[in-house]
Amino acid sequence: SGDSLIAVTSTTADGSYTFASLPSGSYLVDVDTTDFDLPVDGSGVRYGLSTGNDPQPVVLADGETYTDADFGFCPNGVIGDLIWRDNDRDGSPDPGEPGIAGVTVSLYQDSNQNGVFDAGEPLVASDVTDASGLYEFLSVPAGYYTVVVVPPANHTLTGDPDELPPCLTCDSQSGLYLGPGRIDRSRDFGYAPPGALGDTLWIDSDGDGLRGLGESGISNVTVWL
Repeated sequence: SGDSLIAVTSTTADGSYTFASLPSGSYLVDVDTTDFDLPVDGSGVRYGLSTGNDPQPVVLADGETYTDADFGFCPNGVIGDLIWRDNDRDGSPDPGEPGIAGVTVSLYQDSNQNGVFDAGEPLVASDVTDASGLYEFLSVPAGYYTVVVVPPANHTLTGDPDELPPCLTCDSQSGLYLGPGRIDRSRDFGYAPPGALGDTLWIDSDGDGLRGLGESGISNVTVWL
C-alpha cells in the first residue's frame, strides 16, 4: 500500500520541529525543499539540501524519542568558466591568449556518474561564452555533472580540464562531482586556431632569389596546395 500523510508541522525560529505522541512504527520525514521560507542565494534560488537525506526513514520503537532527523541546507554551487584561444598549443592559458566568444557550453546531469555525457542524460542548463570567453552555471545543486562544449569552427582542441597537455584523448567535455555550495571554475578548454601559409610571387629582376626593393609582385597567378 502507499504511504499515508500522518501530520504536518513547521520549524520554529531555531529550525527545530517535533512530531509528538507517535505510536511505534516506520515513518518517513519529508521536508518541503521548495518552501518559500528557505533562504535564497544571490541569484534568488533557494538553498539546496546538503545532507542528502530527504525523505529520512525512521523506525520508532514504543515510547522512543528520535532526535536525529536533521536536514542541512546550503547555497547551491557554481561551475565555469573559460574557453580560450590557445595560440601556442601548449594546453594552458597564457597572458595575451584571448577568450573565444560565442561558444555554446552545456551542463548535463551525469546520471550514471561515468564522467562523460551519454545520450538521454538530462540537460541542466546552457550558456554562451561572453566577449572574454567566460561562461558560468549558477545555483547548481550538489551532484554529478558533465560540461560539454560545442567546439568553435575550424579550431583544434588543445586544452582539456580532464587531461594534462598534450591533449591526446581530449573530447570537449569534462565530468565532475560538485559538492554542496562548492564553486568550481576549473572547467577551462583551449582551442588552437587554424594555421595558414603564404605568401608572395614576385618578379625577381636580378635573379638573386631574394625580393629586392622595387621588385613588384605578380598578380592573378593560380597557386595550389
